[in-house]
Amino acid sequence: MEGDLSELLEDMEHGCALMTDMVEQLRGHVRQDEQRELVPFSVEPAIQRALSLVGPQARKLVGTIGCEIEPGMPHVLLDPGKLQQVLVNLTINAAQACEGRADTRVGITAGCVGDTVTIAVSDNGCGIPQHALTDIFDPFYTTKAQGTGLGLWICHDTVAELGGRLEVDSEEGVGTVFTISLPVFRGGVPG
Repeated sequence: MEGDLSELLEDMEHGCALMTDMVEQLRGHVRQDEQRELVPFSVEPAIQRALSLVGPQARKLVGTIGCEIEPGMPHVLLDPGKLQQVLVNLTINAAQACEGRADTRVGITAGCVGDTVTIAVSDNGCGIPQHALTDIFDPFYTTKAQGTGLGLWICHDTVAELGGRLEVDSEEGVGTVFTISLPVFRGGVPG
């Protein structure tokens, strides 16, 4: 009887911790909407800052994170802090997907094709099940045992607010690539 009660209390504590995490993520997302205006900005500093923030946590799981940024990237209209948050989330997810696997690789690449700047976060982790790909950007949908289902939803919503797209390509057992596509800023009045 005491064992059952102890297990029930642990489950309740875990549930409360998950709810607290979800509320904090939602509050953070709401606060973002009240932040700065979009400005013409290079994606490189946001990528470098995101890598410096996730470095210690991700390196525990994968060692190093590769980064290739095409020289002379044009500016895009964005809030650098919001892009940085998206990149931190995607990079941590990529590192977590590689946990426990041999010869892991996580990387960020950025380039420009025509009027679009793309940033790809890739890994050779466990991949996302095919049936889940249509739902992963929905709020509260998760494939993680400890997940809240808010991270990718917030990332998708944030990239859309920046005028871009967030897309995913994944194969179970092979890995995943999340690609952010943002329109090149061609001048004019921002906002």
